[in-house]
Amino acid sequence: MVVIKGRRPSNLNYDDYDTDDDVSDDGAPSTIYGDNPSVQPPEAAKTHHTICPALARLTLFHGSKFTDWETSKMNPAHHMHSFSENKVRSLARRTHRHEWTMYNQTHMCRTYPAGSRIDSSNYMPILPWSVGCQLVSLNFQTNDTALLLNDGRFRENGGCG
Repeated sequence: MVVIKGRRPSNLNYDDYDTDDDVSDDGAPSTIYGDNPSVQPPEAAKTHHTICPALARLTLFHGSKFTDWETSKMNPAHHMHSFSENKVRSLARRTHRHEWTMYNQTHMCRTYPAGSRIDSSNYMPILPWSVGCQLVSLNFQTNDTALLLNDGRFRENGGCG
C-alpha cells in the first residue's frame, strides 16, 4: 500500500485548489521562488501555485499543524500530524499520553528521524508505538537495533503493518 500525504483539498470539486490556505507541519513548500535557489525574494514576491486537481485527488492524508489534542480531535479523520523524534519526546513528556493515544484511535500520526541524524542512524520507535503512532519512519540505510525492532514487529504480524 502506498500512502500519499500532502495538502488535501477541503472542497470536493477540486477546482482552483490553492495551497496557501493551510500550513503543513512538516514544512512542505507551497511556493516556488524561481531559477536561482540561492536568491530568496521577499514575502511579497513569492509565487503561489495551485495543485493539479488530478494529483490532489490522490492525496489520502492532509498534513495539519499541531496545536493541542482537543483541537486536533475536532479535525476530520483525514487530517494527520507529522512529528520529528524530538517533538515526540517533548510531547510525550509535557502532554497526557492518554490524550495522544485517544487521538490516534481516530486519526493518523507520522513520526520521522530528526534532521540532525546526518549519519542515517535511527531513533527508538517504541515511544511513538506506545502512544499509537501508525507511521513510524526509520532510516533503512542503517541496520541497527531500532530497525531490527521494526522488522521484528512486522514479522510478528505476518509481514504486514
